[in-house]
Amino acid sequence: MRLNAREVGLLPLVLLLGVAASLAESLGISFVVVFLYVAIGDGAGASGSANPLLREAMALTHGLGGGAAAIIGLILVFMLARILFTLAYNLVTSRIRNRISQKTREEIYRQYLTVSYQDIARSRRGDLINTLATESFVAAEAYFCAAQIGISLGAALVFCAFLCVLSWQIAVIALPTALLVLLAVRLISFRTRRLDETISQSYRNLSGQMVSAIHGMKTLRVFALEKRYEASFKEASGEARRSAVAAEQLRAMLYPLGEISYLVLLGAIALAGGRLGITTSVIIGSVALLYRLQPHLRELEQSLMRLLEIRSVLTRLSDAVGGIGRRYPEPGRLSYAGFQEDVSFEGVTFRYPGAEEDALREVGFSIRRGEVTALAGPSGAGKTTIVNLLMRLYDLQAGVIRADGTPLTEIKREDWLCRIAVAGQDVELMDDTVVENIRLARPDASFEDVRRAAADAGALEFIEALPDGFDQWIGEGGSSLSGGQRQRLGLARALLAEPDILVLDEALNAVDGALEDRIREAVIARFRERGAVLLITHRLDSLLDADRVVCLDHGRVVEDGAPRALLARPGPFSRMLGRSA
Repeated sequence: MRLNAREVGLLPLVLLLGVAASLAESLGISFVVVFLYVAIGDGAGASGSANPLLREAMALTHGLGGGAAAIIGLILVFMLARILFTLAYNLVTSRIRNRISQKTREEIYRQYLTVSYQDIARSRRGDLINTLATESFVAAEAYFCAAQIGISLGAALVFCAFLCVLSWQIAVIALPTALLVLLAVRLISFRTRRLDETISQSYRNLSGQMVSAIHGMKTLRVFALEKRYEASFKEASGEARRSAVAAEQLRAMLYPLGEISYLVLLGAIALAGGRLGITTSVIIGSVALLYRLQPHLRELEQSLMRLLEIRSVLTRLSDAVGGIGRRYPEPGRLSYAGFQEDVSFEGVTFRYPGAEEDALREVGFSIRRGEVTALAGPSGAGKTTIVNLLMRLYDLQAGVIRADGTPLTEIKREDWLCRIAVAGQDVELMDDTVVENIRLARPDASFEDVRRAAADAGALEFIEALPDGFDQWIGEGGSSLSGGQRQRLGLARALLAEPDILVLDEALNAVDGALEDRIREAVIARFRERGAVLLITHRLDSLLDADRVVCLDHGRVVEDGAPRALLARPGPFSRMLGRSA
C-alpha cells in the first residue's frame, strides 16, 4: 500500500500543524504570566526581569499600547491560533487516515483475488475476513500513532523550552519526574503487548467460529450441535474478554500514574519555589505549562504503547498487502484464439499443499475436439484434481498441460478461462439474484441469453415458479434453493459462457435421473459440435455414451480407450461397470 505524492506531501504538514498548535498554546500561557504580573501591579518587575521571555512579552504588550486589555487580546489571539491549528490538523489527519484505510482494504482485497488459489484455500475464512474487515483499519491507526508520537515529542520540546526559559530551576525539578513516569509506562507496555497478541488471536478464533457456524448452520442443527457450538463460542469469547479486561486494567493505570506524578511535582515546585526565590507569577506560569504538557506526555505514552500492541497485526497486514510468502498464478503471455485440436496431460504430477501423497502421478491423456472424454474411478482417484488443474487453480509439481501444443501456463490466463467452463456438484452461488448469478459467466449477456441458458440447463421451469422469478434473491450460497436447483443454476452459468470446453463434474447428481439424462444428453450434443466435453458422473452407464474413457486409480491412469472396447476385455472399467450392474 502506497500513498500518492500529494498525501506524502501532507505528512510534514501534519507534524507542523501539531507543533504549531503547541507553540501557540505555550505563547498564550507565557502571556498569562505577564498578565499576572500586571494584575498584581508588578508590570515593571516583568519588564526588568532577568527572564528574557518575560521581557520580550512585556515589550510586545507595550508596543500594542500596554495594559491588561492588550495582554488579554494577545492571549485570545494565541488561543484562537491554537484552535485553528488543531482544527486544520484534525482535518488533514482525517483525510490521510481514511485514505490509508481505504487503500489498505483495497490492496488486501486485491491480494485475495489475485494470489494463488491454493494460498487462499489453505487459509481460514475467519482469518481472511477478520484481516479485511477489522485489522485493515489498524494501518491507519498506526499512521496516527506515529504522527502523534512526532507531534507529542515536538509539543513536549516546545513546552520544555518555554519552561526552561521561564524557570530553569523548575525544569530541573520536573525532568526526573517525567523520566520516572515514562519508565513506568515502558514496564507496563511489555505486559500489555503480550496481552494484545492474545486478544488478537482470540478475535481471529471468534471470527473463524462465527464463519464456521454460519456456513454450517444446517448441519449443526441437524445434528443438534447448537449447545456444543454455543459452549465453544462462549469459551473463546470469555478468553477474549479476560485478556481485554487485563489489558484495559493495565492501561487504566496510566491515568492515575500521570495524575499522581503531577501532584507530586506540584508539591515539589511549591516547596522549592519559595526557597529558590521564584516569583508566584512564574510558579503559576510554570505550573500551567506543566499542566498543558501532561496531556502531550500521556498521548506520547499511549501512542508508543499502542504501536507495541498492534505490532503483530501490522506484521500480518504488511505480509497481506505486500504479498510476502504468497504465490501468484502465471499470467501467461500468449493469446489463445480458441480450442482447435486437443488438450493433453503429459506426465502430470501434483500434490496438494500439506498432503503426504500425490493426488496425481505421471498422468497422461488427451481431451480431443469433437469428443466426449469421461473420467472414471473411485472417490479420491484424482478426477476433480484434473478439473482444478484445467481451471488453473493450482500449479503442477511436474509435467505439463498443453492446449493445442502450447503449455497452459504460457497462455494468457483470461484467454484460456474464457474458453473453458465448469458445472460441478458443489456450486458456489453469490448472495444475489438468480439472473445475476447466471450472468457471472458473461456480465454483458442479455436477458434473453440468460433465459435461454436457463432453459438449456433445465432450470427455467423452477425459476419462473419462484415468487420473483429471475429477480429472486437466493441468499448466501443459494441457501433458499434445493441442491438440484443450485446445480442447474451452475450449469446455466457454464452454458451462458459459451465455452469451447465444457466440464461436467457430477454437475447434475442431485437432479432426478430422467431429468438428468435429458439435460445431459442435450448439453453434450450441443457442445460436442462446438468443442469438447469432459464428463465426470456417478451414473456409470452414462460413460458408455462417451467417446473415450480415462480410468484413474490412486492418481494414476490405469486404462484409457473407447468405452465399448474397454468393456469387452477384463480390466478396471469392466470391473467398475460389473460392480454397478
